[in-house]
Amino acid sequence: MSGFQIQPFPVDRVRPLFALDERELARHGARRVTAQADVGYPCRVGLRDVRSGESLIALSYEHLPDRSPYRASGPVFVSDTRPARPEVNEWPDMLSRRPLSLRLYDERHDMIDAVLVHGSEAPAQVHALLDRTEAAYLHVHLQPRGCFACEIRRAQ
Repeated sequence: MSGFQIQPFPVDRVRPLFALDERELARHGARRVTAQADVGYPCRVGLRDVRSGESLIALSYEHLPDRSPYRASGPVFVSDTRPARPEVNEWPDMLSRRPLSLRLYDERHDMIDAVLVHGSEAPAQVHALLDRTEAAYLHVHLQPRGCFACEIRRAQ
């Protein structure tokens, strides 16, 4: 069984957005939002649900920028928080509470498999998917909306 490692969100790419006003954010296709509940605003930087009243930035994030038929981007929330650095095989609570789609990719960035799973059962599926010889990495998407959550690779 392969160990897995959740890859840190590239916070350096989004941190400058927090200093921008609403007009400048709009030029970047982003906007500042305030969480209206304790659930439903998952921060990709901290891999946690932000609390009601906390500020986030909603933006379109290209999570599969490589040239392939599966090139993709989509909306994510980010907060100005300390980046999560999960340990090998660590599964964040934010992911445990949700239905997820696990999408498996090969070195050519082609999707080779996908499964729907409840977050509490996902680590076993992650291990099984990454044990496949053709597997390069997988993406976790939050269901039912399908927003990108994080990338996972085999632990080194």
